[in-house]
Amino acid sequence: MNLRFLVITFFLSFSAISQSDFKSGYFVKNDGTKVECLVQALDWAKNPVTFRYKMAANADIETGTIENVKEFGIGISTKYIRATVNTDQSSDVVSNLTYDRNPEFQEEVIFLQVLLEGKASLFFTSRGTRNKFYFNFNDGETKQLIYKRYLISPSKIGTNERYKQQLATTLICEKLSEENFENLEYKTKELINIFETYNSCKGSDFIPFDKIEKQEIEKERSKFKGKLNLSIRPGVTFSKYYTNTDIQREDFENKTGYRIGLEIEYLFPTKKHNWAIFIEPSYRNYESQKEVRYVDFNTIQKYTTITVKKNSLDIITGPRYYFYLDEKSSIFIDVSLLIDTNINSEETSSVDLGYYRDMSIDLGNSFGLGYRYNEKLSLQFRYNNYGSTFSSSSIVLGYNFL
Repeated sequence: MNLRFLVITFFLSFSAISQSDFKSGYFVKNDGTKVECLVQALDWAKNPVTFRYKMAANADIETGTIENVKEFGIGISTKYIRATVNTDQSSDVVSNLTYDRNPEFQEEVIFLQVLLEGKASLFFTSRGTRNKFYFNFNDGETKQLIYKRYLISPSKIGTNERYKQQLATTLICEKLSEENFENLEYKTKELINIFETYNSCKGSDFIPFDKIEKQEIEKERSKFKGKLNLSIRPGVTFSKYYTNTDIQREDFENKTGYRIGLEIEYLFPTKKHNWAIFIEPSYRNYESQKEVRYVDFNTIQKYTTITVKKNSLDIITGPRYYFYLDEKSSIFIDVSLLIDTNINSEETSSVDLGYYRDMSIDLGNSFGLGYRYNEKLSLQFRYNNYGSTFSSSSIVLGYNFL
């Protein structure tokens, strides 16, 4: 029973993972009709002759074949085209090398991966451990760039590097010299660079798919990296204060003041950067006076003017969660610990027989609800409860420097 459960769970998990591999793409039929769909993105060990696609997320999986499809792509970074080409069938395995330096051509119909598309275009196939490159010029015939290893003697290997001559006689422009082709290696990066140089030299628009793919991969990876934000946060505060005399509670006037803060936020390395932790020291002030009654020697009621002065450095720290509305907008909430450090804050009486209250450190909690735009600007409502006789709410504007 347990084994059957594990087997079922495995296949369900595998199925779920497979479903997530389908990404926005397209294919072009033989009659030129372009079909938008979801294409399964695979890391093909060799160029495909088929691909899997779905017309919608919940639709059945279908298969496109090289006989029925002349082009397909995934996102903006991957494109394959069908081509009829002469391909060298020679082995590159040392034990199978021959003494013939000439390629052994055979006509094939294959899907070529487009590395760069322009006036001069570059294509790629991979078969086992051997990579092959193809090119065409002005949408003419697609040809293989010839690179072949062969035997000069039983102990010595030679190399046919005809691809250098093929490109030198085709990619003619003032920015490319004979030396560029003599030193050209049969590698993806070097070949793409020389095709980019030629197309730029001729003022031709071109699409470097290989670089776009790497940028997309790096973009996806960056989503899983932690991120540090540093924001300045000025704002307006609305403060409430009360004190308890021997007779009753006395509420002071609500005051509007200002605050200024500096927040350090760390976004955890998750795909959507939903979770963060932050710490923000901020300065605020509050001043008010009120005439209140008090008891002198437990029998006589008197009046005194109480003056409250609060100059505080608040330190709040805690977790934060982001709800993303779109690529640029998000709503966030946070609940945090509040440490209220008073700077020259006091509560004093106008009479000698009144009372004096020193205010040093309060511990409390804080709640915030805000909106962030483009990871730079934010607007937040915050409520602070200081755990004593003071509370405040504030509207805070934030600007992220990082």
